[in-house]
Amino acid sequence: ALSKHSKHIFYPTAGYIAKANIYYVYRFYKKALDLYLIALGYAYRKNSQGDINYIKGSISELKIQIGDDHSAVKIEKTIHDSIIKLPHYKEQHTENYYNSLYHLILGYINIKELDSATLYINKGLTKFKPFKYKLQISYYDFVFLSGITKYYKEEYHPAIDSLKKSMPYLYFGHHKALSHLFLSNIYKHQKKENLFLKHAQLADSMVIKENKLSYEYRELYENLIDYYKTTNNITKELKYLNRLISLDSTLRQDYETKEYILKKYDTPYLFSQKEKIITQLKAAKQKDLLIKTGLMSALITSVIAGGFYYKKQRRYLKKYNALIANNTKKLPQTPIALEKEIKTTVLPHTVLENIQKGLLQFETTHGFLEPKLTLSKLAEHLNTNTNYLSKGVKQLRNMSFSNYLKL
Repeated sequence: ALSKHSKHIFYPTAGYIAKANIYYVYRFYKKALDLYLIALGYAYRKNSQGDINYIKGSISELKIQIGDDHSAVKIEKTIHDSIIKLPHYKEQHTENYYNSLYHLILGYINIKELDSATLYINKGLTKFKPFKYKLQISYYDFVFLSGITKYYKEEYHPAIDSLKKSMPYLYFGHHKALSHLFLSNIYKHQKKENLFLKHAQLADSMVIKENKLSYEYRELYENLIDYYKTTNNITKELKYLNRLISLDSTLRQDYETKEYILKKYDTPYLFSQKEKIITQLKAAKQKDLLIKTGLMSALITSVIAGGFYYKKQRRYLKKYNALIANNTKKLPQTPIALEKEIKTTVLPHTVLENIQKGLLQFETTHGFLEPKLTLSKLAEHLNTNTNYLSKGVKQLRNMSFSNYLKL
């Protein structure tokens, strides 16, 4: 609260990010998303690209956590592309670059675009040398991702080699749990029962320790239930059946979070993108119109000037000016006069009602998070004009439009 009106580039953005991260760790995803969106609004206002990328990456991780992998990949690709456009990004933005690369690969693996995943894995392996950087994402994380990709390609022997080679160097326990999960799946396929059971139990113990649940672990518990069912070990079968029920309950809550994210982040973002495209199209049409008008004006001016110059018929020019002067008196009110007349009138009830409905929708969808929002943009979105909208905000919210955007 103390930093809410701070002019510092990192505040209050950093405070909202920190709170959101805590809620994320404890799986309060809806609350985390709300705080990330508030932080994103401040990051856009302060034009802090680093914070914007970080927050979008966090929302992407939320999407991965709830199984919305295709949307996550789109976000990660945007983040990665923005980073590699920076000068000297590998030297000055090393950690951000490798984090974006890692999460982009993970996204491609999740949606089974394995060729794209392999392409970016090779970039990570060739540009990221072992032990050169002391970062959370390391060379061996790309070896780990290579093992998962090979597993899905059914290249089991190289997959085992990569997963075992990377495991001692993985920073996150969740990744070690996944390594044991994929190794258990391979050994189950190879009918190596003891190795399957060893790695499945190790994966389970790490899942319990880390308390980071994801849909990949359904297969782990299904395999353990099937194994103990075939060996008639009812106690163990019941144990892992309870684990699976608990996991499904959590995943069901995550599905509800997916709907919440769609409503709070995806839909407003799509509307903002639509408005940007419409604005670009209008700007292009306006530019084209100005060019054509300019050319036409130049042509008319040249013809008139040439005629006057060569014919020197000044008396016709005087008659022309006199005619124009007479006709001007008969013209209806100018747009400026009409606008002044409008300003002195009270907004019609139907217009005010439509503006009220539009403002409510704008507020509930967090439309104010759109960067560079103007009175004309919002007026166009609400199918009204700037004068009506300005007066409507004044009447309905008792404040100016500029103060309304600062809420």
